Amino acid sequence: MNLLIAFLPAAIVGVFAHQHIKADLSRPVSVAAALLTGGFAILLIEWWPRPERVTDLDQVTPRDAFKVGVAQMVSLVPGISRAGATIMGSLVKGLSRTAATEFSFFLAMPTMLAATLYDLSTNLHLLDAGATLERSLSA
Repeated sequence: MNLLIAFLPAAIVGVFAHQHIKADLSRPVSVAAALLTGGFAILLIEWWPRPERVTDLDQVTPRDAFKVGVAQMVSLVPGISRAGATIMGSLVKGLSRTAATEFSFFLAMPTMLAATLYDLSTNLHLLDAGATLERSLSA
């Protein structure tokens, strides 16, 4: 249940903001800025002392899962690592490094599957092999 809770924020925002993300945030300057911002965020989070209140996946609450899901939304910006965003978000929310990494790994499965299926469904028209072959032969 926690994986579903963590998956939903990025899934909902991703579906509604897909065109904006592809058109406006995929520019080289935007990606470079995201990479730099993400790097500084990692340094800051690593430097900032934080208590670990969750040391095992069984201790992750639905509220923790939702907060990790919100952190995953940041990774919709091209240049921001999905794993980095979820692990850093988890660390900020009090998960241990081990619990954060495990939860991020498990969260990757539905997230990557859904993103792949969504992208495939929106670009299915490009997979028309017959039309591609006809265009190649007529050129």
